[in-house]
Amino acid sequence: MNSRRFQQSVKSKSARSVNQANINATILSEEVVRFPIAVSEQNSLVIRLDELRSHTQRLAALYQRKLEALDELKKSLLHEAFTGKL
Repeated sequence: MNSRRFQQSVKSKSARSVNQANINATILSEEVVRFPIAVSEQNSLVIRLDELRSHTQRLAALYQRKLEALDELKKSLLHEAFTGKL
């Protein structure tokens, strides 16, 4: 779906209204989505996508921990500021 050919095909069939392209499910369902014929290539893509999903989940968890740590730091700094310890 990220291929130039696919995107151009969809864009050419989309309706335009106030600077926003509109595409409906019927038009999308008529588009041909290309995928590798070789099962081995499909399997390697599945493996790569699974790796990317795992990596994304690890990054999301790390991001959440960082946000929580920043929130705790903010609370701590505010507490020290209001108790005159800064």
